[in-house]
Formats: sequence, C-alpha cells, structure tokens
Amino acid sequence: MHSSYPTTPQKTQRLKVAVDLSQTQQPQASPICSKIRSPKKGKATKTKPTDIFSPGPWRKKKSFGSISKPKRPLGDPLGVLYALLEEDAEVLYCMIDLPKRVPTRFLKRQPILKSKKSSMPKNTLVLDLDETLVHCNTEGIGEYDERFSVRYNSHDYDVYMKKRPHLENFLATVSKWFEVVVFTASQKCYANTLLDVIDQDRKYIHHRVFRESCAHYKDNFLKPLEILNRSLSNCFLIDNSPQTFGFQIDNGIPITSWFDNDQDNELQQLIAILKEMKDLADVRPFIRKTFGVQEFLDHIW
Repeated sequence: MHSSYPTTPQKTQRLKVAVDLSQTQQPQASPICSKIRSPKKGKATKTKPTDIFSPGPWRKKKSFGSISKPKRPLGDPLGVLYALLEEDAEVLYCMIDLPKRVPTRFLKRQPILKSKKSSMPKNTLVLDLDETLVHCNTEGIGEYDERFSVRYNSHDYDVYMKKRPHLENFLATVSKWFEVVVFTASQKCYANTLLDVIDQDRKYIHHRVFRESCAHYKDNFLKPLEILNRSLSNCFLIDNSPQTFGFQIDNGIPITSWFDNDQDNELQQLIAILKEMKDLADVRPFIRKTFGVQEFLDHIW
C-alpha cells in the first residue's frame, strides 16, 4: 500500500478535469437511471445506452495518474469507497468539489411528501433503485426475474429486471423498522411500473419519489433530502452513487453497484447495521462514525 499522494499540480489538474466534465456532459432524457458501468470491470462503457437509459454523467473514462489508497481503514465496512478509489475515483473527486451545503435554490422547492404519520417509525430510510436494489436492461441480456413493458416518449420498451440477492428479505425487514422511501433519478413511468413488480401490494415501500424531485446540479441528478419533508436527524439515503448525497455526507450510506453477481450479500450485511439505527435520535453521528465518507474524502484530498 503506497503512502505517497499526488502533488498539488496533479490535484489541481484532476479537479479541473472533473469540473470540466460535469459542466459539459448532458444527462440523456430517459426513464431509467442506470449508472452505465460494465458489470465485469466496473468502468464506464464506451458506447451510449439505448435511449431508455439515463447515464450518470459524472462517469467518464479518464486517467488521473497514480492514485494511492488511504494509509489506514476509515470505516467503509462494505468496501465501497476503496473500490471507487481504484476503479472510478472521479466520483470521489467530484464529491470533494461539491458545496458543503445544499444550494439555496433547492431548499425553496415545495416538499414532495406530507408530514410523517404518527404510526410510522421514528426514522426514514431512503433507498435508491437502479443498481442498488435491482438491475434492468432493455436487451434481454443474461438471466432476469421479471419482464415488463414501459411506454416512454411514444415508444414501447421491454424491460428485463433482475433483483439483487436478498432483496425480499431486506425490504420485509427494514419496513418494520423504518418509514421506507424509494428516491430514484429515473422517470416515474418506468420506476412506478418496476416498483409495482417489486412491491405489488405496497407493503414495504411507503413512498415513491422520482427524477423531478432530484436536484439538477451541474448536469447531475443529486438527492438533497429536504425535498422529502423529513428531519435530517432522522432521515438517510442508501445509494450506489455516493455523489447523490454529496451535499449531505452524514446522511448517506454508500453501497456497491450491483449488476448480476448472485453471490452478492450487501443487503444482508446492511440489515445488521440498520438494526442499530432504527431507534437513534440522530442517525448522522452513527453514519459518520461507521461509514467515514467525509473522513475518507478528506484523507485522499
């Protein structure tokens, strides 16, 4: 493990490239927010996806020279940040460049959810959808659990969906401990249909929030949680793209992007961690200590 870090000119150039990418890449109009990464190598693909997919515009093949790992573990129990540092470091450097507070224009928006019912649990668990809970494609590549149709922009698409391992048990368990919200950067027409397949009777997922509620910041869809009308001390997000909670680092838990690995058990691992969080008066100190995202970013900087 190397202990040397990039020099100041290298850092400056790296951030310049990251900012240029965020300013020039435009998100595609599509109902599915797929992260467009190769399931084999974890790198951005060379070809653009079909029009039904929406790429993460922060991801682009680019070399930043030699990048060393932090010298010591900094939380990261699922190993997400270490993996990103090796395979997709641009995500981390874009997070470093984000403002530490949510821009005012996003705080003026009308909240999307009504006040929480008194019958709901104290804390709110917000879940990303694509590559966090499921993986979908329109080509029918590989095995799939469900197939359904979506109409978008006057076109009909067949969508092939595969569930992340342990998904049913995960949702059944956490729905007893938390108010559960799915917050996706995908379009409502696709995500609603998919969630009807995953949770047909709406037993586990209490609210659904879609792309129009994201914060469109420098051509990315981020997810400041104020739009949900929940206290930040009692609300947190699990997302395979950690920059989505980059405005509110201590309200986010990173999870590895999932495509087709049948041996994956991260949802199962998270259950034990979430059990400790269900009754916390403030989830942020626990997340900061357990996952160490801000400390990790500070250390690589």
